[in-house]
Amino acid sequence: MVSLSERSVPQIKLVIADVDGTLVTRDKVLTPHAIDAVRKLREADIRFVITSGRPPKGVKMIVDALQLSELIAGFNGGVLTTPDFKTIAVRLIPPDVARVALEFSDQEQVGGLLVHRYGVVCSG
Repeated sequence: MVSLSERSVPQIKLVIADVDGTLVTRDKVLTPHAIDAVRKLREADIRFVITSGRPPKGVKMIVDALQLSELIAGFNGGVLTTPDFKTIAVRLIPPDVARVALEFSDQEQVGGLLVHRYGVVCSG
């Protein structure tokens, strides 16, 4: 039997963290502990990427505080940007799918948000 110490353990190269409720508290506070953890990742040569349901510029405070240098995934991965918010990739849903989703959110009385490349078109 091979012990764990004898196995080849893969080295961590990248950590991806959600923002709200994971990296920041429920009160949207980026704690000193979180800042220190990201600093330690950088010192260990581990890349750190954030992802969020927010628009990319909605995480600017976090990008600045953590001095991030990697990609940002905004809108739940629908938009990838650089840390200075230059768009790298956009994944759009087809208009007919967006229409069905907004109709569903209206029917079920849940919040919906339609975002166009120029900003929020409507919300419910």
